[in-house]
Amino acid sequence: MGKKAYLRRPSIDYESDFDQQDDDEHLIEFDNLLFNELLCNIKGVPFDHIINNRLINDDATFYGIIQSNSLDWLYTADRLYINNTRIYSFRFPSPCHPDYYKSFTTEHHPYFRLSKQNRHGLKGWYDYIGNELPKTIRSYLNIAKVIKEQNSYTPKIFVNNNYERLDIEFYLGSDDSHQRLTITFEPGYPAIA
Repeated sequence: MGKKAYLRRPSIDYESDFDQQDDDEHLIEFDNLLFNELLCNIKGVPFDHIINNRLINDDATFYGIIQSNSLDWLYTADRLYINNTRIYSFRFPSPCHPDYYKSFTTEHHPYFRLSKQNRHGLKGWYDYIGNELPKTIRSYLNIAKVIKEQNSYTPKIFVNNNYERLDIEFYLGSDDSHQRLTITFEPGYPAIA
């Protein structure tokens, strides 16, 4: 197997993992929500440009627009320093129908476990514990310029069905650099022209 084929392997493994789980409708619905309803809308967001040119100081904020369903949606990005960690936070509206979050189950599902921490001041978060999906997100969003090559940290995915929210966390640089990129999808409304 050549180097290029080996580097593409995680996404191929991911596809084969889902092919083997055709009977798991909840996992397929989660995959559809994640890739076909949420991530596809932010694939073109220049994360590296925003972080390196717009969020150069702590407490900096940036506003941008994405398009989904023929509508403009406002998103925000900011840079904060909390508990000895620099956090680059991107908050996107979830343009999909709210019932989509109810189309899959997280409670008692083998790929999700109840998170011990509250997020955004809310309880009821579930941590996705599968292996291939986070690696696929990393390459799908094309954020290699933001996440340094030596980083062995696997992104984390958190979902809260009750509040229609989803978080994805990436650590930047080496595992001990105390810098994090968080992508949040939350209920929102189209931008007003």
